[in-house]
Amino acid sequence: MIALVSKGSEGIAQGVGVVYCLISSGVLWGMLILAFSQSGAFLIAILLATLVGMVSAFNMSLSRGMVQLRVDDEMRGRVMSIGMVLHGLAPVGTLLSIPPSVLIYP
Repeated sequence: MIALVSKGSEGIAQGVGVVYCLISSGVLWGMLILAFSQSGAFLIAILLATLVGMVSAFNMSLSRGMVQLRVDDEMRGRVMSIGMVLHGLAPVGTLLSIPPSVLIYP
């Protein structure tokens, strides 16, 4: 995401609005996660979790769309497959975090 934002948005949706939308959706996601962590009522937590999911899906769709527009046609499949592999390896990181959490919270 940093590489996409640092190159600007020339040639993507005719302006910098896409980059600002990507950044603002990331900030909104963080604020919603913070609000979710502090919510005490069940219904408010469900509402906030729904909003977090919606903003997360929006952010992921926008960032993947930006990547597809920036990459040359012959390299698009390779670049997107790297993203899929990294997304698929996320559970491995979760498994690696289990031993430290057992030491911190016995």
